[in-house]
Amino acid sequence: MFKKVLLLMAIFGVVLSACTKQEFSNANVMSEVITLHNLPEIAAKVKAEPALTKEEVELFANGLVRLGTYKDSVVGKTVLDIIKSQKEYVMQQSKTFCETTAKRVDLAINHKFLYVGYQPLEKDGQQLNVIIFEVTNLSDKEIRVIKGELDFYTPDNTLLKAYNIASDRPVKVGETQRFAMPFIHDKTNQRDEIFRNSKNLRAIWSPLSIEFTDGSKKEVLAAR
Repeated sequence: MFKKVLLLMAIFGVVLSACTKQEFSNANVMSEVITLHNLPEIAAKVKAEPALTKEEVELFANGLVRLGTYKDSVVGKTVLDIIKSQKEYVMQQSKTFCETTAKRVDLAINHKFLYVGYQPLEKDGQQLNVIIFEVTNLSDKEIRVIKGELDFYTPDNTLLKAYNIASDRPVKVGETQRFAMPFIHDKTNQRDEIFRNSKNLRAIWSPLSIEFTDGSKKEVLAAR
């Protein structure tokens, strides 16, 4: 009976060990403390350490880039400290990116935006570029206003112009409406002249918010 108990304990220990994943490797260099003078030597040890994973080396290098501007953020820390700090930073950045992406997709699936073109116009002696676009309401609620940014890129993928766009009247469920927004055209501005005279610009729509007539709202912060 006693032998059976010992055997079961041994089996349990093996299973527990197999199921417990070690978060970081146990390389000796992990405990190295950074000083004002030994960082190149530590980097050489990191390079020569076969027990480190590719992820750990990348976390350490990127952590140094992020934290290295401030002495107190690096000096006195171990290699493991830097790796842990960078891993947590990357995780938080990934969570933020996930949240922002979800909000952008949420906006996108609730409407359809179509850039129709632009119309040059002169009003009261002022040159204008009138941006024409269509909005289709794909949501299940009436849209009061949609706001976003319409970016125009050259064939070499250089941002030429960025216009802040907003619809100015409600769009019912399933409805498509056409809008026209005027923007001042500056003849002395080279970008304005290129915009007016180019035929091969690429228009990219980035929705930022949708307000519904029931008072609810969907929004995401601008990337820039």
